Amino acid sequence: MERYAHLFISFSLLFSFLNYSLFVDKSMASPFQLNHDQLNIMVNLSKSLSPYSMSEWNTTDPSPCLWERVTCSAGPSTVVTGLSLSYLGLSTGANVSDFISILCRLDTLQYLDFSLNYRTTIPDSFFSNCTGLSRLKSLNLSYNDLGGPVRNFSSFMSLETLDLFHNYLKGTVETQLSSLSKLKSLNLSSNLLMGTIPKLVIDGRKVAAFEELVLSENQFNGTIPSEIFEYENLTVLDLSTNSLSGTIPEKIGMLSNLNALDLSSNQLTGKIPATLSNISTLFRFAAYGNNLTGNIPSITKFLSSLDLSYNNLGGEIPSDLLASPNLEYVDLSHNRLGGAIPTNLSIGLLNLQLGGNLLSGIIPTSIGKLSKLDYLDSWISLRMHCMASYQRRLVIFMNW
Repeated sequence: MERYAHLFISFSLLFSFLNYSLFVDKSMASPFQLNHDQLNIMVNLSKSLSPYSMSEWNTTDPSPCLWERVTCSAGPSTVVTGLSLSYLGLSTGANVSDFISILCRLDTLQYLDFSLNYRTTIPDSFFSNCTGLSRLKSLNLSYNDLGGPVRNFSSFMSLETLDLFHNYLKGTVETQLSSLSKLKSLNLSSNLLMGTIPKLVIDGRKVAAFEELVLSENQFNGTIPSEIFEYENLTVLDLSTNSLSGTIPEKIGMLSNLNALDLSSNQLTGKIPATLSNISTLFRFAAYGNNLTGNIPSITKFLSSLDLSYNNLGGEIPSDLLASPNLEYVDLSHNRLGGAIPTNLSIGLLNLQLGGNLLSGIIPTSIGKLSKLDYLDSWISLRMHCMASYQRRLVIFMNW
């Protein structure tokens, strides 16, 4: 994920957007006041914090709807709908249990960001007794130090987005998330999870709205379940940096709304499915660091980024593979590709890496016409042709 993070749809960006939305309607909320119960909850919530946390959260205004980190609905029946408690120092102090107990009474809450607090645990009461948060749609627990197994989230049946990125969660994922029938986005990446792909995805229950599944940087094993491809609204699928084996199912072409697919750094074998070319919405495909073999099919008609480096792909580069006008980044390095570099190249190419292959011939003159190209990694026994017309900075590594 870190290798090309700028090219991948990130859950961090998703939650940055959500966090931004928590601050946009202060002027609309100011004429309205919370009811007595919600006002007391918010005041008690702030009082339960440690002095350090209080210093990070300005709660001096008599109207909690004007506090930083708080979102309220605008209207005559104003209620609190969002709290951004990110980086609030909730890992310190002895009042976290009290804080959670009060928080669970805020039954109008829809968005809760608890990230970057570096908590090693969250009180059991949050998962078992927090039925007051039944309207919660988005929960961000990323960048903490949470350990142990994934907890049961059955108390939060309205959840649409769940982010557990970058913790120390262990064990398997089985039924803990099976009650979340409204879930759209799930991020379990950068943990210590193992076993097969979570049953949430393959238990036969189709979540029509499911859109984003990010399970990268764990220890998941087994094959890619073909049932995953029944989620026709899936836009992001990241299974990279695990121990998955077997082939890439042909059914992947059924994901007609997919934007980004990352299967890198696994133990996948076999051929790249030509059905990928059917996905007109796909702009990024990465499967570097596997044991994929065979020829590369013509799959770049709609892609802007393709990374198939460090595999065992052979044959020649298809004549149209590098020609799509959408292509900006291509890495086919460290395979067993032979023949010449195709002459038909995308005018939009920014980065082209073909080194560590068995390519021969000359570098085509058409490369000199790529005005946006900043990096060409050759590392191949090719003869340099005249590129006097090419005036932009171009980094070329040659292995003569």
